[in-house]
Amino acid sequence: MLVVGDAELVSNIPLSHKHRLVVPAVVGAKAKVEVPRIDGEIVAQLLLDNDFDHERAYALGTLARRSVPALRRALARYPDTLVPSWARSPSLILRRQLLLGSWDGQHSADRSAVEQFIGLSYAEFQDASRPAASGTDDPFLGALHEQWHVVAPDDSWDLIAPHLTAADLDQFETIALQVLSEVQPQRDQFGFVNANDLSSRYSASLRRGIARTLAMLGASGELVTLAGGATGSDVARRVLSRLFALANEDSTYGLWGSLSDLLSNLAEAAPAEFIQAMRPGLQGEVPLHSAMFADRPPTRIGFPSQSPHLGFIRALEVLAWSPDHFDDAVDILAKLAAIDPGGSWSNRPARSLEEIFSCWHPETSAESAHRLKALKRLLRNTLDPIRALLVTLIPNSHGFQSPHSTPKYRDWKREQLITRQQFRENVAGVVDLLLDDCGDDPARLLPLIDKLDRISPTHRAAVATKLTAVSDVADDEVRAQLADALRFKIGQHRGFSGSDWALPEGELQTLDQVLASLEPQAPVLRLAWLFKSAHIVMPDQKRPSDLAAFGEETRRRRASAMGEILESGGLAAVDALAGTTDYPYLIGRALADQASGFDSEMLTRLAEPDSPNRQVAVAYLQTRLFAGGVSLRDELLAETNEPSVQAIILNAASDPPSAWKALEDLPAAAEHYWANFNHYDVDNSPEHIITALHGLLTARRLVAALQLVSHHAEEIDAAEIAELTVRVLVSLLEQSAIPPEFQQLSNYDFHRIFEFLARHREFIGAQQLANLEWQLFPLLDAGGGAPTLHATLSEEPSFFVELICRVYRREDEEPDGSQALSEERRRIAARAYEVLYAWRRCPGIGSAGTVEIELLRTWVNGARDRLSEAARLESGDSHIGQILAYAPPDQDGLFPPRAVRDLLEELQSDAIDRGLEMGIFNKRGFTSRGATEGGTQERDLAQRYRGLAAESADWPRTRGVLRSLAESYEHYARQVDERAERLRRGLPD
Repeated sequence: MLVVGDAELVSNIPLSHKHRLVVPAVVGAKAKVEVPRIDGEIVAQLLLDNDFDHERAYALGTLARRSVPALRRALARYPDTLVPSWARSPSLILRRQLLLGSWDGQHSADRSAVEQFIGLSYAEFQDASRPAASGTDDPFLGALHEQWHVVAPDDSWDLIAPHLTAADLDQFETIALQVLSEVQPQRDQFGFVNANDLSSRYSASLRRGIARTLAMLGASGELVTLAGGATGSDVARRVLSRLFALANEDSTYGLWGSLSDLLSNLAEAAPAEFIQAMRPGLQGEVPLHSAMFADRPPTRIGFPSQSPHLGFIRALEVLAWSPDHFDDAVDILAKLAAIDPGGSWSNRPARSLEEIFSCWHPETSAESAHRLKALKRLLRNTLDPIRALLVTLIPNSHGFQSPHSTPKYRDWKREQLITRQQFRENVAGVVDLLLDDCGDDPARLLPLIDKLDRISPTHRAAVATKLTAVSDVADDEVRAQLADALRFKIGQHRGFSGSDWALPEGELQTLDQVLASLEPQAPVLRLAWLFKSAHIVMPDQKRPSDLAAFGEETRRRRASAMGEILESGGLAAVDALAGTTDYPYLIGRALADQASGFDSEMLTRLAEPDSPNRQVAVAYLQTRLFAGGVSLRDELLAETNEPSVQAIILNAASDPPSAWKALEDLPAAAEHYWANFNHYDVDNSPEHIITALHGLLTARRLVAALQLVSHHAEEIDAAEIAELTVRVLVSLLEQSAIPPEFQQLSNYDFHRIFEFLARHREFIGAQQLANLEWQLFPLLDAGGGAPTLHATLSEEPSFFVELICRVYRREDEEPDGSQALSEERRRIAARAYEVLYAWRRCPGIGSAGTVEIELLRTWVNGARDRLSEAARLESGDSHIGQILAYAPPDQDGLFPPRAVRDLLEELQSDAIDRGLEMGIFNKRGFTSRGATEGGTQERDLAQRYRGLAAESADWPRTRGVLRSLAESYEHYARQVDERAERLRRGLPD
């Protein structure tokens, strides 16, 4: 086999010969044998298997995708023997292409910048660039449609940078400042940028290419030298000094925000200038750089919102690798941490500091002694944020961290393999700082208690000694906090004493003694921990195997503690205890378990406004009533004439049927009873649900009534319940303001409620039910939460036409802009469109679950006649086509089914055909795929639809729809292929 690269030689070869020849095709010509580009991911994996660094392996994989000769030079032991011809005497155009790095001809601003920088029209420049991209086996440029890029930027820089002239760099300074100083457009509420606005700005390709060139200039040392001893580094520093000054002058923060995605390269290009430019923006009551924290919730269609602080963090992480810039980088990160308001992104300045100073995997080349000195300095200057940082540096057993951005053009990164001994020394240094920082403030020992199991035995002993020492000087509240934390830690380890991570019993006994010295004298503070949570950890017990027995023991101890508290201060001490917990009901239960003589006092408190003490009283009575039953309830009712208190007693008994009977003799208590009725106490008895719904309706507790129906929706089947539910919904819609508790109802609740009501459509009336679904449609699940409304659409063509008329203007009217819609009409039009968009039930489906041609024809013809009268035939036809996409296949699997195919031939409507195609395409919904997978899924679909089209010779219009679908998927496949190829080549999307 011979490979012949010379076209003239090929033309002189005789037609008859014994060899197999491989001739490279002319660019743009169709080749018989297509050689695919190398798969960069496979190359990267091969390099990883041969012990290449992860980052370098994937960078070389990307390079392999771009150019095999460039990969050979990158891997060669003697790359000087592989210098390409274009590097020996680079032309002006080639030198300036190198400086630009990449650009996008689809952006008018890029074309203008190229013309300004090169001195040629863009068409002339493009013609001059093509040979560098395709006229050689070792291309200098690559192009993906109009997106141009230097194939191997690092390699090409080393080859061409020494040839750069002062004129090249002068022009580059101008164009770099011009491009990078442009403020980029803001994204809208959906996370998008207006396409016209974007195409008129400088592209991400050009901006990133220039930023990369500045980084290479800044790191070039003496590779680029100019007259007077100047270097390429001076050029980078000069450009960025001016650029950062412009950013600081912009009070809107627009320029800093626009630069954020380039900052890691720009900081690497000119570290000192970046650090100096950052400092002024960190001063004042409202520092300029506080604007970088622009976290917003995800957009309505799920896109995460970017925040400028992410780029700043990456840049500072790059600088932190350098021992020379380490101190400045962590100082700035500490200041940013102090002004960070927090947000949805987990990448925060404090998190970066934690990973840079990590005891087990520091993301810096600074040595441990250097890091420790920096921590001491930061602790002196920043205090609280750095104290929190020091605590997080003592790692938990389940800790993790993410790798930081690394310098691309500087040799700052030095691998640090932390041995176990070094790790212990690093942790010890941090603990020493924390212990020294405690001073006379006992509260600063609190975070160290949580880390007792993560520090050395020597340091545990030191912490124990300090805790014992402060027990005599700390006030009772601080002692209680320290004791609670230590008690939990002891209980945690004693509860899992058989595990390999648990502290030995000997040390736990020492900590028991420390705990005893810390326990406050006042019973309320000493025993409050028993009531801080429903689930507590006992310091003297192993993890329970019998949870029921453990619960009983916990309840016994709480009752015993309540006895001690009552003995020390009576109900006043109980009241003080109630103010220390978020769970007052635990106190009320323990009080009832300990004593039963407080009924009268607790009844008195029930008449008071809501407070922890009142909640204690309610829980006390609930516990008493659970044990005492109806007889105790009646005794308590007899002790009070206050209707509101009587209602609480009835509700506390948690026996609705019995309470309803008692209410017959206490009519004045009914209003209070239903106002506070717990609908979760109602069982699934239809009679009980009906009674509860009547009561809740009377009390206007409409949300609670709907929650009751939703809770039992699958268990009940009574028409009277359905009728009451409709009354609740109507009452809810009649309210002038939405009640605050309405947010407790979810879309799922409404879905269950309307599914229940749909089972009683005939009893309620389809029109009324459809009207309710219309009114509440935004709250329903679009996938099927409005069954009656959508069933009506599929059965009544007049209703379908009514909605079309709500959405679209007449087709015989010309919009003149003078007929502005009222807000109400806009709202109705939007609602109508939402209902149509969510409609998934095709008309004409018979009892067998398939489409019947006569039913479908009747519905469609009826709809089209009305649409013609309303002058909205084309708009309506489009929606008819879309709903036909949801017609179920025939029993033999044919789709679209025969009834739909026959109807298309009868109607001969292009709008219906287009609607059907759109409906089938949109039915697919969201897809997922690997980042570099490309359009494989779409090509499979295109092949499927082409096959279906070939089998549809009897239905020409269906065949046309299926062919058009195949073409749409083929077009989409090419788009996805292009995005995947950009990613494979390392180009911006």
